[in-house]
Amino acid sequence: MNWRKENFQRLAIWLLPILWRRQRLFDWLTSLLEPIEWLQEKTIYEAQHDCTVMSLEKVLNEKFVSSYSSASHGETKQIKIVDADQMSRHYIFKESEPDDPIYLDEDQVFLLGENTEEFNFFVLIPSALMGFSKQIELLVNFYKMAGKRYKIVEDNG
Repeated sequence: MNWRKENFQRLAIWLLPILWRRQRLFDWLTSLLEPIEWLQEKTIYEAQHDCTVMSLEKVLNEKFVSSYSSASHGETKQIKIVDADQMSRHYIFKESEPDDPIYLDEDQVFLLGENTEEFNFFVLIPSALMGFSKQIELLVNFYKMAGKRYKIVEDNG
């Protein structure tokens, strides 16, 4: 989608009477228009990104990962979004079964109230970014689809 970026400085110069066109007035108008240009860039950025997984990953990585490059998204992303169905499954076996359970994890997920059915997706962040979990939560809340539930989890691998 094409977004038109208006050049407010040029517009202000065009609308200024010819007799008033001096460098000092141009500098003053530029300083007045700078917040409007910042707001325009912010609005265009927010309109270009939506609740899709790739877009949300891109926004989070651009904000919190300094080594992120959008050109090589797959290789440089550190914050990942995983569907709740793709998280590791925990199988419960009866004691009377002869074989040892292969897929039984050591984590007590169901005892801690972290059942995967509670959430639609998980945001996996590196342990170095756990201090920014509140800012990440606010950003995810802004971009996520309404009604979707998520949890921010530390990525161990």
